[in-house]
Amino acid sequence: MAMRILHIMGGMHRGGVEACLMQFLRKIDPQRFQIDIQVHTPIKCDYDEEIQQMGIPIIHCPNYHNPIRYAWNFLRILRKYGPYDIIHSQVHHYSGFIFRLARLAGIRRLVVHSHNDTRIFDCQAKGFRKFYLNLMTAWIQKYASVGLACSREAAYALYGRFWENDPRWQILYCGIELEPFKTCPVDNSIRQKLQIPADA
Repeated sequence: MAMRILHIMGGMHRGGVEACLMQFLRKIDPQRFQIDIQVHTPIKCDYDEEIQQMGIPIIHCPNYHNPIRYAWNFLRILRKYGPYDIIHSQVHHYSGFIFRLARLAGIRRLVVHSHNDTRIFDCQAKGFRKFYLNLMTAWIQKYASVGLACSREAAYALYGRFWENDPRWQILYCGIELEPFKTCPVDNSIRQKLQIPADA
């Protein structure tokens, strides 16, 4: 039986996190892993059509700015589309709230993924924003089974200064598919426009 995984994304726009996930989705064995993607945006995104052609459902979970409505929507999604073996959240600090809800629903394998170094902004937080960041960090620390990060800086940002002391937190570098770059287009007009030498 295939392992069921729910990926949590802001939306499947054409960005670094999304491009990385798309590379995995194109290669993954659907007999072993059944993927669903939950997004926070109701807007149609760049990758939506390709994802749906793969047979992967895109589930909209609105109202992420309203915790009560979001919680109701999220738990409804888990009941309707689940059960899930793993939740893989890629929405930074908001993962803490998602994991709190997931544990209430009985899901124990929770993977958080840090893709950004947000420390310069986080250290300037005051009032409610500071409270939110501290609470989300505490819930990530409490509930996450595994924490991935694309760099040491991204790990520090979400898992704290002493992240290396906790075996749950790991670096997973984001690779790219090199095949599309093996052949160079013959048309040199772009090189000429950008004043790049032919041999560069």
